[in-house]
Amino acid sequence: MSFLLKKNNAYSSLSANITLGALSLTVASANLFPTTGDFLATIWDNVNYSDPSSDPNMEVIKVTGVSGNTFTILRAQDNTSAHAHSAGNTIQMLITAKHFEELEEAIEDGVIGPTGPTGPRGPTGATGPNNHAELSNLDYENSGHSGFQKALVYDSAFKAYEIE
Repeated sequence: MSFLLKKNNAYSSLSANITLGALSLTVASANLFPTTGDFLATIWDNVNYSDPSSDPNMEVIKVTGVSGNTFTILRAQDNTSAHAHSAGNTIQMLITAKHFEELEEAIEDGVIGPTGPTGPRGPTGATGPNNHAELSNLDYENSGHSGFQKALVYDSAFKAYEIE
């Protein structure tokens, strides 16, 4: 599973209007954004709406490619609708529900952390899938981890256990 790219405080403004059906857009400066896709960005009219959730035309897009200041995009992401947007509107990388859904799916699928496919609690691990009662029985000394000193293990309720 590959996660969406993230970058703190990435924002710019649209250099030109974009139509309802546009599949690319140009920003004033792409310097703060990832240099490749796939990442989510939110477009809204920050002149009339200080909070993007207040703008009825706010849209989350998925950027699938970056070339200079031009983004190739997929419209209407994360339960938003496609809208025409005006030059000067803000485009910013904000946390969306999709970011949390990615993490939930990865945890449920067992692809990250100690419950991953080869982790001690993963499908091929010593204590099997989702066996949270056996945390104290994990054999880290014989797990093949060189230089291993301690780890945090999380159960299905996201309670952390420190293993030494």
